[in-house]
Amino acid sequence: MDKQADGSQSTVDSSKWSKWGWDPVKVSVWRWKMIGWTGLGFGVVGAAVAYVTAGPAAAVTNSGLFIAMLLPPYLTVPRTTVNRGLQGIAAGLVGGLVAVLLLLGLATGRFLAYGADMAVQFGGYALGVALIASLMTRVTVWSEKKRVELERKRAEKANAKTGSKGSASSPRGLDKLPKTGSATRASAFKAASKAEAVAAEKKGTLRQLLRKPTKEKRARVHRFSRSRQKKH
Repeated sequence: MDKQADGSQSTVDSSKWSKWGWDPVKVSVWRWKMIGWTGLGFGVVGAAVAYVTAGPAAAVTNSGLFIAMLLPPYLTVPRTTVNRGLQGIAAGLVGGLVAVLLLLGLATGRFLAYGADMAVQFGGYALGVALIASLMTRVTVWSEKKRVELERKRAEKANAKTGSKGSASSPRGLDKLPKTGSATRASAFKAASKAEAVAAEKKGTLRQLLRKPTKEKRARVHRFSRSRQKKH
């Protein structure tokens, strides 16, 4: 009993933390290529922005690390199914490392003296990446759940419409047919169609009886003929 209780408790905890991307680590199924290419792309863009922007090294490094580290989770988390938060953090860290290495390699004299402060900025953005990856994982799980519910409701509505159309298209009296014997069904179908024909004929005769009689048009007599009749 204790083992079962511990197992159920661990399952609940893991499912709870998996909503935020902190489920048990499964590195073997990580999408390393996507993480690498996403981090590399945003790292190059961030380094290029920091290199081209004129200003103090603190300001340009801040903008470069913002692009290189905080944007990769937005593309990585929705495209993963396991350890979403951790994979988003990995992509952000790869982007930050690429940006820092490019800045130190391309503009050594400008950013080398700012190396210690750059490390502090990198650590702060690493915490921001963890927060954004967790929130992004939560939003992705919620949106997927809502999409599944909407698809289920649409399927139920489609099935209900199909069932109502099938019942409406079936001729009257078929629901009363016996379920056994093809000959019995055929005779019952003929009886139902005959009953419908008799009912239609009765309705037609009743309409004829209730129809208002048409007024007879009086023949128009010319004044000359009336005066002539009076003389006679």
